[in-house]
Amino acid sequence: MTTDASKFIRPVVLSELQPCRAAKAQKVLPKLKEKFFLVPEVWAVKASRAGGQHRSQGALLIGLLIWREHRFNGDSRRVQLTKTKLHALRIGRYSARSGLAALKKTKLITMQQFKHRSPLITII
Repeated sequence: MTTDASKFIRPVVLSELQPCRAAKAQKVLPKLKEKFFLVPEVWAVKASRAGGQHRSQGALLIGLLIWREHRFNGDSRRVQLTKTKLHALRIGRYSARSGLAALKKTKLITMQQFKHRSPLITII
């Protein structure tokens, strides 16, 4: 005794299928080309004031670079600033050194320096 399965199967029109959530999200929220990251407001204010009496924004720029690396490296508290990362934002070696010193003086970061290597920076 064989049963005919055709009476249990009905044709499905594609419009009846539910669209997947990922496709729906892409229509509502287009993927942005820019990258965004968060910095604590208190930290940013302290970094902007760390420039000294000349109100140099170098410390703030270095601080933002540190936070960017922190966020994009899986929220690792320890970050290494290399020459290529600094060169990509057109930050000179001496500007980076003075900015790091200002951030260290205001106790926003700690640095572990090595001979002939980039410093290892920890956000406090």
